[in-house]
Amino acid sequence: MNSDHAAQVLVIGAGPAGCAAAMTLARAGIDTILVDQSRFPRDKVCGDALIPDALRALDRLGLARELLSAARPLQHMRVFSPNGSHVELDGQLASLPRLRLDNALRGAAVAAGARFLAPLRLARFMESDGTLCGACFKAPGNRAETAIRAELLLLATGAASAAAGTRRHMRT
Repeated sequence: MNSDHAAQVLVIGAGPAGCAAAMTLARAGIDTILVDQSRFPRDKVCGDALIPDALRALDRLGLARELLSAARPLQHMRVFSPNGSHVELDGQLASLPRLRLDNALRGAAVAAGARFLAPLRLARFMESDGTLCGACFKAPGNRAETAIRAELLLLATGAASAAAGTRRHMRT
């Protein structure tokens, strides 16, 4: 292994949910490491629209004013599905490129005290006595692993969670 780290909480995935969690934990004084497979700033083809619940979440995090100053305000939005059907939304909405949103959220998590490591791809979970106690990651083009031990793991990888092999570790 090329390096080892330890924290109280390991957050895997630095999208909006992972960054919000890491920021909240770090603000509470909890030693947190935030890991993502992508180098930041990164862009995604989805997620430029901020709907009312997203704006409320950003407000609770104390980031709404800053992010809305860089966003394009909208009063109406129409979202289409692949089959051509659509839904229309009215109200306080905004458009902000996902590149800017993710980078601002990541920056706020780091400013709150979370440590950010990227790009690191999840290689495997670490277990001790049948309990998850961390994860091992690989950097692109590097065969060595980076091990991160943590008391609590928070998986915030969205649709990529199934690819992370989480089924075997989930309890219902």
